[in-house]
Amino acid sequence: MVVCIPAAACTTRSSVLLFCQVLFFFSSIVRVVIDDEEFELASQCSQLNNPNTYVVCHLCFVPMAFCVSHWAHQLMKNRIIARFREAKSNTQLSAATALLDLTCDAVVALNGDLR
Repeated sequence: MVVCIPAAACTTRSSVLLFCQVLFFFSSIVRVVIDDEEFELASQCSQLNNPNTYVVCHLCFVPMAFCVSHWAHQLMKNRIIARFREAKSNTQLSAATALLDLTCDAVVALNGDLR
């Protein structure tokens, strides 16, 4: 389960994420079926070691993985948009400065007191 969430942040397609999460879920079901005796002994110590709890925890990770994937993609998309806006702003500023340099004989820098 430790691999599920970081892997969700790195996937670029929802279909790949769904396929991987379904594989993790089915592997947990197979483990419950194969290690039935181990789960039976462990569930005597604590109810949290119940095989049903193990499968439900894996099932809960599926929507959590999609949330992490969506969040990571939105974060990357917003970062790229901010970089494009910054580059566009820098281009417009340099174009305005070059135009001002061409049209004026002298560029005077004024402070807050207009001096």
